[in-house]
Amino acid sequence: MIRLLFIIIFAFCLSACSTLSYSYTAQKNQMNFKTLNDTAFVLKLGNPTLAIQNDSCSLYSYTLSDVSQGYGKIFVEDITLHSNCQFNQEALGAFMYEFKEQLKLQSLSKVEELAFKNYEFLTYKVNDMAYVNIIFIYAPFSSTFIVDYEGKLHHELLLQFNPLYKNNYLHEKRFDANYHYSLVRMNIFKGYFSRMSEDYSR
Repeated sequence: MIRLLFIIIFAFCLSACSTLSYSYTAQKNQMNFKTLNDTAFVLKLGNPTLAIQNDSCSLYSYTLSDVSQGYGKIFVEDITLHSNCQFNQEALGAFMYEFKEQLKLQSLSKVEELAFKNYEFLTYKVNDMAYVNIIFIYAPFSSTFIVDYEGKLHHELLLQFNPLYKNNYLHEKRFDANYHYSLVRMNIFKGYFSRMSEDYSR
């Protein structure tokens, strides 16, 4: 019964939380973004794989993987915490640390970082030979991390904020991997976030 209630709440949040800068509509297989002046940008996915991730601090969270003809391979981890929980470290830092560790990368160098509203657009050079884009969207109690392997979503979203943006990395060699790690799933072991009265300092 509790599991059913959680699934109902989760489905409602996925379809109804339209006030956020990012939401995912499972019924339509689409990612919804609010950009400059709350302009809507919609990405229709191909055949997404959605996995609900559970933790006592998580209100609703999930990982999503997809490969589409127009945008290629993407990975998303969307985390919303209860209001009495918080990250014990900088959220993006935790995600990027695990991205490097789990994929056993030799090097991961940030070559570009742009910020608009509550979006951060990042470009990394991997192992000194290929590029990958990360989109970080944040709000009180929520963090969304998007790994954009081909960089097309990153590019088109950036143009919504800055139509004059010149992309110097889109046509460079792209990094390819299969990243499926979840901060929420592994939080019980690594303590990325906790209730505010707890201390999981590392």
